[in-house]
Amino acid sequence: MKTSTKKCVALVLPTLLSGAVLAGCGESGSSIAPVTSTPGSTSSSPATTSKVAPTPFNGTDYYDKIAERVAYQNNSEYSFDEKMSNGTLDDDLFWVIDGYWDAGGTTNWHNGVRARNLRYVKNGDETYLGIKARGSYCRDSDLAKTAAGHIKPEGACIMTKAFLKPGRFEINMATMPREGAVTAMWTYYSKTGSEATSQNEIDIELGGNAQYDHEWTTTWTTHTDKETDSVDVSSIAYLNDGKFHKYSFDWYVDYNGTGEKRVDWFIDGILIKSITGSCVPEMMMPLWIGLWCPSWAGNPYFDYDYMLIKEIAYTEFDEVSQSVDDIRVTNPAYTHTNPSASSIASETYANTQGLNHLANGSFESLDTCVTDSSYFGWTPEDASRGTLALSDDHSEGSHSYQLNASSTSTEEYHGEYLDDKITLAYPGYQYDYSFDAKLLNATSKGNIEIRYKDKNGGTKKTETKAISGTAWATYSGTVTIPAGCAQVQFTLTAEDGSVLYDNGSVKFKGLAA
Repeated sequence: MKTSTKKCVALVLPTLLSGAVLAGCGESGSSIAPVTSTPGSTSSSPATTSKVAPTPFNGTDYYDKIAERVAYQNNSEYSFDEKMSNGTLDDDLFWVIDGYWDAGGTTNWHNGVRARNLRYVKNGDETYLGIKARGSYCRDSDLAKTAAGHIKPEGACIMTKAFLKPGRFEINMATMPREGAVTAMWTYYSKTGSEATSQNEIDIELGGNAQYDHEWTTTWTTHTDKETDSVDVSSIAYLNDGKFHKYSFDWYVDYNGTGEKRVDWFIDGILIKSITGSCVPEMMMPLWIGLWCPSWAGNPYFDYDYMLIKEIAYTEFDEVSQSVDDIRVTNPAYTHTNPSASSIASETYANTQGLNHLANGSFESLDTCVTDSSYFGWTPEDASRGTLALSDDHSEGSHSYQLNASSTSTEEYHGEYLDDKITLAYPGYQYDYSFDAKLLNATSKGNIEIRYKDKNGGTKKTETKAISGTAWATYSGTVTIPAGCAQVQFTLTAEDGSVLYDNGSVKFKGLAA
């Protein structure tokens, strides 16, 4: 059984310089900051690190029988189970963090994590912690912009006040389901302030590489001594399915009396990955939970959506067999406040569900998003030969979009075609859609086309709904994503003459029965 002499180190971290890029992301700076793995399935590490070949995806027996491997610490001063039972986060447990870190090497991509995006989400007698992700199509006035006018997406983050020892770390949450953000739980501490010599970290990251059929599992001790895997978990669930799932990792510095350092990762109690060796930390670390929008998470082409947290729990392992240096840091180097002093607004659970996946479903203006030059999601196809205009004729609000086919082109396809697509739409996902539409006159022709695409954008199946009259009518239905697809595109067309569209919505319904 491993033993060591514990050391008590009392540290006060330096204040971060205003506007500095934080350490923990491949940059020098503060001595506490989270980092993230870079996209890819694995990273090189010393020969002393090895990936274990566990028996993954084989039920919950291994998770349930943890007592066969390690004992929990009796009367632990660190263990906690936060369920927001009093309707708020516990000030004794957590800091709310304001800060900025890695954008994947892309300047001005996002605006970090901000306390203003936290919410207490009320669902009957329960309270969840919500993190509101605001993407490139969000037009809230308080969002930062670049000098060129690019909207800078935001998320939020909390961190435990205590540095935690080896144990079981768990979160019961529903991920933010859209492309362009990372939903994560991780531990992190750099003792030296330089990740070249000290980068202690264990990660659960969801949404990296614009995918929710994989979970990223990573452990580090320095910037080069690390292992990261992108684990295909689609046999358990697609992780943006709107459901709460329990994500866990067990951190050992002496696995089952062998002296081996090891981390096991689980989803809903099912082992998905294990890593052992020198890349596993042996130093106390705080726990971080958050959402942000790095470039390696894909394009944040959405308005807003939510990550929801039902429970956060940590259970300390036996401190004799799992002995680590006792590190206590009084203050993080980020701007940090108690939850009770963070002006966290309340929201109803109903208002976080059934959100419109069309950022511009009202068709009220022809304003464009600087980032992608779209009409906040709607993009004319290259094959378009007509024009797009704003009309005062409308079914709701004050305006609608009028698509006009070319009256002079001699090409067979001479219409106007306007696309918007939903990514990370996995097989079996269902979406309810609805559009109001009308033909300008009896000689006009137009359609709503639904194209199911694979993850590379190849069209696998197309459905067409013709616009049939000159009076406003609602065209609606439910789409089910077929096997082999991961996107659904809605195309509004004017094949001949002019067609008007208004009041559009595409809302996630759930998994097909």
